[in-house]
Amino acid sequence: MEKTRLLFVTNHLFVGGVDKVAVDIVNGLDKDRFDVTLLVLFRYDPGRYHIDPRVHVQPVFKTYFKGLSHLVSLLPQTWLYRRLVRREYDYEIAFQAGVPTRMLSKSPSRAVKLAWMHGLDTDHLKEHQRFDKMVFISSEVMEAFAPLYGRPDDLILCYNPIDYKAIEEEVRRDAPILCTVGRFSPEKGFLRLLACHKALLDEGVRQQLWFVGDGHERKNMEAYIRAHHLEDSVRLWGYQTNPYRFISRSDVYVCSSFIEGLSVAATEAVLLGKPVVTTNVCGAKELLGDGEYG
Repeated sequence: MEKTRLLFVTNHLFVGGVDKVAVDIVNGLDKDRFDVTLLVLFRYDPGRYHIDPRVHVQPVFKTYFKGLSHLVSLLPQTWLYRRLVRREYDYEIAFQAGVPTRMLSKSPSRAVKLAWMHGLDTDHLKEHQRFDKMVFISSEVMEAFAPLYGRPDDLILCYNPIDYKAIEEEVRRDAPILCTVGRFSPEKGFLRLLACHKALLDEGVRQQLWFVGDGHERKNMEAYIRAHHLEDSVRLWGYQTNPYRFISRSDVYVCSSFIEGLSVAATEAVLLGKPVVTTNVCGAKELLGDGEYG
């Protein structure tokens, strides 16, 4: 039987929830049915994730600096497509906004084209019209986007997959621990979470706060911790290939984000049976039943 050929195009593969979702999807696809290629445009760290060796990983620039994606977006996108896409595919999937969406919107191929929406992206409405289907990770995002798109039959809801086998329960600790997982970047609200942690300590509420992840906001977080003498109650664990062992040892999972499509880590925390506290971002009400489960 001839395999269905799939092309996933993403910006980065080094750390972050979207990166992990991409890896989980390509790993989970039936390799007897699908021939899968993952094209990574910018920063790529092959040691971060285990990718099924049957997946064809095609890194391009292998690095990133501020402004690189903007420079690449200025190139003729049809030319870029012809330089980077080396085979014919049955499905071409822009798994992230930015260059993946712009480039595949200019694809001359007859492949079915899908754009994956991890949040409400209104910057590529013209490009989105050139895709056959739009895939959304939460109904809230899909409903907000539908009036802008005008083709309701071409919208697909597909929640992020969770690798159940990778979730490992560990012995619970007695100390009250709040845990969060994610890329250290402003939209995750980690500086705000540190301020909340300090406010609780000032009120006499004893707790620890664990951060699992890494990113360019780390220096600002470390400066805040030092300035407010939080070294004894805050731990920055860095990037972890298996964050579940930290979530499973915590008492509460916290999503402090300003923006989300549907939090992967919060979903995993629910599967681990952890109480979840989250800001009112997209997907939160779907996940927690408008407060019923968190």
